[in-house]
Amino acid sequence: MPNVPKPIKDIEPEVPSQPFLDKQLYGRSTPAKKPKKAAAKARPSRGAPPPFAKLPDEIQQSVEALPPDQKHSAHGSKYSLAYFPGTQVRRPCGDRFGYLTSGRTRANTRLPFTAANRALVEALGAAMAAPGHDTLPDSTIDAGQTYAGQFIDHDITLDVSSSLDINTDANTIHNMRTPVLDLDSVYGRGPALDPFLYDIPTSGNPSAIKMQLGTNLSSGRGGPGGPAGRPGMGMPTDRDVPRLLGPAHTAIIGDPRNDENLIVVQLHHVMLRFHNAVVDQLVRDGFSGDIFVEAKRVVTHHYQWAVVNDFLRTVCGANAVTSAMSSVSAPVNSPFRMPVEF
Repeated sequence: MPNVPKPIKDIEPEVPSQPFLDKQLYGRSTPAKKPKKAAAKARPSRGAPPPFAKLPDEIQQSVEALPPDQKHSAHGSKYSLAYFPGTQVRRPCGDRFGYLTSGRTRANTRLPFTAANRALVEALGAAMAAPGHDTLPDSTIDAGQTYAGQFIDHDITLDVSSSLDINTDANTIHNMRTPVLDLDSVYGRGPALDPFLYDIPTSGNPSAIKMQLGTNLSSGRGGPGGPAGRPGMGMPTDRDVPRLLGPAHTAIIGDPRNDENLIVVQLHHVMLRFHNAVVDQLVRDGFSGDIFVEAKRVVTHHYQWAVVNDFLRTVCGANAVTSAMSSVSAPVNSPFRMPVEF
């Protein structure tokens, strides 16, 4: 389990964390330190926008719209900074791509883009696709791991600026996803900035925020009928992600790439339902903290465990994962660039 980061000092005096958030997020049982008297005197009068100069513009505007003395907003409960992606309110981590290999290695192994080399590569592709060439036995890795890998990739990488037609230095390419397996492809920027992804309660505990679910199109019953002429199995109509009305049925999700194929979008749907199930369990248990924050923490930690102990051990091998876990040191928010080779 990763080390828990400390809260940002310069936002503590203006937006004090609720005591249960201190314990949930930072492992502290004591309240945050109060600002010194001189600093307290210098604070703006009640109702003035807090000076969050170091925060991104969209977060600053959102927080200013919800001053500390305002318990509720027009859109529901007051949001904590814990609802925003951690990398937006803490030191940035992995916001660019980079290289795994040295510049010399890349220069010496680059295949010149010539007509002859292109013809060779096309011939290789044709040979690989030709019938009768695939004589090796099937892989022992389940086919479903391919789609799990695609889902994980969408959670840690997103390049929206480079082009295959232009030779680009990977160090200048922004990675629009976080590399810390925090499911930002599912949660987006949180319910404060991406409320359309969420089912925000209008009664009961305002922090019991769930994910929006969709209604899939029913294609009728299928499969063999039962005894006495009973019809075949029914088609559930609540097994899809939210979608826009219209012929395109565009998915309303944290990362549109997760709608590239049926299996990946169903994995995304499973994560939405998993979060909602955890919320329901926390409500039943009478959890006294912020339910959304705790549910997201539980879901993310289960996901991280599955990536390491199922996906990576299956694809990379148990020895490689055990070695990495025992030798690699990666403190929270340590400098990291996603290798473009990956």
